[in-house]
Amino acid sequence: MTRTAQTADLLVPDVTVIVAAFDAMPYVTRCISSVFEQTIGLERIEIIAVDDGSADGTGEELDRLAAQCPTMHVIHQANSGSPAQPRNIALGLATGRFVFFLDADDYLGPEAMERMVAAGDANASDMVLGRLVGVGGRKTPKTVFRCNQPRADLFKSRVYWSLNPMKLFRRQHLETLGLRFATDLPWGEDMPFVTESYLNASVISIVADYDCVYLTYRDDGNNFTKRVSSAASRLECPTRMLTMIERHVPPGRRRDYLMTRIFQLEVINILPRLAQESDPEAQRAGFETIKNWVDRWYTRPIAYRLSPLHRVSINLIRRGMMQEMLALFPEWPPTKNWGVFVDGKRAFAELPYFRDPALAVPDECFEITRRLNAHCHVDSIVRSGQAVTITGYAYVDMIETVGMQVMATLRRRGGGVEYIVPATLTAREGIGTEEWNRRLPRENAGFEVRLDPSTAANEEPLPPGSWDLGIRVISEGITRDVAFGSVSCASVEGASEIANLFLRQVDADAVAPGAESPVVATEVSWSASDSSVLMIAGRCDPSTIEPASLSVVLLRRDGGEHRVKVEVLDGGFSASLPLRSINGKRRLENGTWDVVLERREADTSHIVAIPVTRRMRTTYKWRGLWPTRTHIAGPAPLLVLNVRRLDPAWVSERVGSKLKLVRAVFGLRT
Repeated sequence: MTRTAQTADLLVPDVTVIVAAFDAMPYVTRCISSVFEQTIGLERIEIIAVDDGSADGTGEELDRLAAQCPTMHVIHQANSGSPAQPRNIALGLATGRFVFFLDADDYLGPEAMERMVAAGDANASDMVLGRLVGVGGRKTPKTVFRCNQPRADLFKSRVYWSLNPMKLFRRQHLETLGLRFATDLPWGEDMPFVTESYLNASVISIVADYDCVYLTYRDDGNNFTKRVSSAASRLECPTRMLTMIERHVPPGRRRDYLMTRIFQLEVINILPRLAQESDPEAQRAGFETIKNWVDRWYTRPIAYRLSPLHRVSINLIRRGMMQEMLALFPEWPPTKNWGVFVDGKRAFAELPYFRDPALAVPDECFEITRRLNAHCHVDSIVRSGQAVTITGYAYVDMIETVGMQVMATLRRRGGGVEYIVPATLTAREGIGTEEWNRRLPRENAGFEVRLDPSTAANEEPLPPGSWDLGIRVISEGITRDVAFGSVSCASVEGASEIANLFLRQVDADAVAPGAESPVVATEVSWSASDSSVLMIAGRCDPSTIEPASLSVVLLRRDGGEHRVKVEVLDGGFSASLPLRSINGKRRLENGTWDVVLERREADTSHIVAIPVTRRMRTTYKWRGLWPTRTHIAGPAPLLVLNVRRLDPAWVSERVGSKLKLVRAVFGLRT
């Protein structure tokens, strides 16, 4: 082993970036360059790159890059066969307060280390996850990065669904645990490492408002995880993780939640490979290993979260039916389309063995009823006089739209009466979805519904009051309701009129696909000079927009609204929402407020959604409005403000409970 380095008199760096590289040209150049470009500053970064016996010039390129950076060290060694040993060697040499493992074919966003180190320091985190982005078709976890989480709960969030090591770890945390990567695993050497770290971390934080790490599928297909494919090579890693979870977490909901990830992701990757195994003894040994997992750890709550293919496979494994189970995977990925069978109000996946009396696999293994969600999208909302016309499209997962019915529902808020307003189905060219390895055409999924307050109550005037508006989709006997918004109806001189209408976009975009809007909101931010002022800006077509016709509307979901004037200038617009004195009056009232743009043309009103980025979805902030707290809600992609005024009694109770805790800890007398 040889080592080349540039030396420098440095204080302890904030972070050591560890790069294990094997035949990584030309990707390693971009990888290391992305570290050089970090806004945190190279003086706060130590780089340790390990060339694991490369034969394509990777080692020479690392030396060339190290010559440009005094804080970069390069280690050369014979090939070890996996990233585990190179990472362990570098970890033993690291001096940073934090360490970050970066694969040689991946790269960082410029602000990644600055943001992640800041989150680690602000929250005393042992682990910080930065938002991942897939490049070249590589898939990355999505749900874990919906919003920033200063203190993510391992048993409630989706952090355990992210087991790659491209994370920021507090080095003292790793050293206290004596954590190192498993050098004896042919596959998944990083997952037990990350699992052990998760289970012992005091604080786990998530940076979701910035693209921190770009994970790349190489053009030559030579990613290490893609090279290892046999079932036998993948069996030991899940065994260690399941055993580790069993050791740290007692039986119950929390253990089941973590183990679900292993049954959900690892098992479904092993079974097809097991079916293709040519050695009967190896095939039987692998089957028995998985059967041991099932007998020891598989529970009904885990089954509830799995797909029907998982449940059917595991039912057969539990009963020792190896050949029947392997027959479920004649090829992978599958090319045969799986249908949906609807029986009354229940839906089932038409997989092999469905209602086969010879095998008697229970119906519950095939059932997908609860997985069938309705999807609705609004294309336009046009208000003309007192009538409102809504157009869009809707469908139910996995079920074709032939014979589908769509209708609007109006339910009186607080319960009671419900009215149905039928929709007219329309053609929508080019809409289709990929579900269960089959493409379902959705070309007849369009709808148009007209809400007229004079006839909405079964051809009678809609009674005054607040009504929850929904869309009901009925397809092959499966009924799904989607909450869509609200309508306030008033009686004016004996006639029913819509006083307030808000429609919440379900599958939301600033502008619906295929639609053109002369108004698009592009930016939402808090004012730098006044933290209680929300700024909204965008672009507009001055040839079609009259300045007086555009306004920002705040609609409270339980009734009430505010309108704020919008300034239109040179093809753009801006609006300021002073929450301390909305419209020059008192502060914004308590409640949940949907914020939209309204464009008026004569007596017609067009509603335009305001999208909000993940960066703006905040936790509660005072915003200079004490004792009122305000935050932008997530994970909905549209602008929603939650405003809550603290009850003095609640504050007093919370302070009292904290004081009692302090007295109990320090043995103080009351």
